[in-house]
Amino acid sequence: MQEIKESLKRYVDHGIETGSFLRAVLENNLSEAFSRADYINQTRLHEIVRYVYNHLPANCWGSEEKVKNWLNKESSKFLECERCNRKNATVQERIDPYLFAIEGIEDSCTLCEDCFEKRELEI
Repeated sequence: MQEIKESLKRYVDHGIETGSFLRAVLENNLSEAFSRADYINQTRLHEIVRYVYNHLPANCWGSEEKVKNWLNKESSKFLECERCNRKNATVQERIDPYLFAIEGIEDSCTLCEDCFEKRELEI
């Protein structure tokens, strides 16, 4: 059950797609969920549905439309690093006039943590 909870947490917190079994649970398509579940999750289906009902925000599950809207909303929170073009949940806007002056960038830019650390090492 721990793997299921971790997958649901990533879905809720970061808009990361679940597997087809959990997607069917989230869409409230229980016949599809049952057919996609392995033996262990078939026996836990009631427990999983109860967990979703009691612990997940109501607007992120219950229909195919709600799940699509949640995934679109959450994925739009991810910014793209201006150096490596990766979409990364840890991307942050950094403002450091000294660093930006060296690279010829004005004001600020959006970098992931890896690129920001590499840039500090290059200076």
